[in-house]
Amino acid sequence: MSNPYQYESPTTETGRFAGRAEAFAFIQSHLVGGPQTRALSILGPPKIGKSSLLRHLPRHLDSRYCPIRLSLRVSSVAGESAWLHTLAGAVPDVLADLDIQSARLPELPGQPADLRDALLGEYMAEGLRSMRRDRHLLLLVDNADRLLTAVQQHSLPRDSFAFLGEMLAAHSHLDMIMAFDSRHESDLLTVGAPFDPALMYRLGPFPREEMESLLCLPPEEGGLVFEPFTLDRIHDLSNGHPYLVQLLGWLIYERMSEQKRLDTPVTLEDVEAVTPAALVMAGDTLGAVWQHGSPHDRLVLAALSALAPEEPPQPVPHEDVGAWLIAADRELDPRTVNATWRRLEYENVLRLQADGRLLINGGLQRRWLREHITLPKGPGQGRGMRWRQIVIVLLAVLIGLALLVGLLATRPEAVPGTVAPDVEPTITLGSELQATGEAYDATQAAAP
Repeated sequence: MSNPYQYESPTTETGRFAGRAEAFAFIQSHLVGGPQTRALSILGPPKIGKSSLLRHLPRHLDSRYCPIRLSLRVSSVAGESAWLHTLAGAVPDVLADLDIQSARLPELPGQPADLRDALLGEYMAEGLRSMRRDRHLLLLVDNADRLLTAVQQHSLPRDSFAFLGEMLAAHSHLDMIMAFDSRHESDLLTVGAPFDPALMYRLGPFPREEMESLLCLPPEEGGLVFEPFTLDRIHDLSNGHPYLVQLLGWLIYERMSEQKRLDTPVTLEDVEAVTPAALVMAGDTLGAVWQHGSPHDRLVLAALSALAPEEPPQPVPHEDVGAWLIAADRELDPRTVNATWRRLEYENVLRLQADGRLLINGGLQRRWLREHITLPKGPGQGRGMRWRQIVIVLLAVLIGLALLVGLLATRPEAVPGTVAPDVEPTITLGSELQATGEAYDATQAAAP
């Protein structure tokens, strides 16, 4: 039997999709009622399951909603004509799904301005009428980041999102759900229509119970047997991130298969044995929090990694983060430190415990950070010497000059026709500067 734990692509099999009851409830509650003039937005980090959610959403909607998934590629948003034709293509697609002839649809015009008129007017209206009954065309726009990027890079007009709002307002039986990387949340908040902060849902990691339903597949599907304590360990390592959970399941299955132990329970030794491979294979996912983090994010993560260097980690009082940054000569004002860790908590990178202490979520994430991060430059570094460096260098120069004057003063007076004996000073300006620099560098050695 093949490995049932698949981590490389969104799951398409109904039996292997688990959880997300809260997300489905959010979508259902906001689709019902009157006409929707705003789009629902699903936000989440890479590989958190946004595409899988859109693929399996139809099973959780009543028959009034006829979903068409638009998985955007670069070519889909290469220009306004390409983008508008992508939108228009949803109409014949939904009619085909409903076995309804689309011959009555008007011919699509060639110019973008005329295409806009067609989507706002008769083309879309005729398609929605052809669906009959009280049905709604539900556009599921996956990889919508590409649409946002195309607008930001001026490949699409600046009013492209406003046009989507006009479409939704013009057609009461047209609805839209768009999936974005959560890094773009602040961008969406500045766009306006068709977005509304109240209609944005952040897709996060699985809680322990939903993760268990993802891993504990029925025996007929080849699922492994996990003891509760091994599931606890997997949840601690992955923080419930679906991609990391599936990756650990896949690696454990491969190990058990190689050892011909598929019919025996998974042990903690099995989990720990595959952890190094998981760290390597999930490097891009684990490294995203560092790669895409702000300089302040990196400083706080570096502080927490240095203050909790062991596993299991000891949660860190948030006041200690500021103290560590001061000791590392990377001082941030307390408001900035607090705002940074609160943002990282909001993004589910950190957890604030009831006693006010902080912890980086996920054993794999903590280990990756400890093994890969370097302390970022503090404000002012690389822009010339800081005041302490200047003082040290000036002192070194003065010491060197004093030594030089002293040596000259004690040097025997030269007699005409004679050669003065060689005098080699025991300390030179160059060596003094080097030693002073090394001493300064030693005071700055605060790498995590």
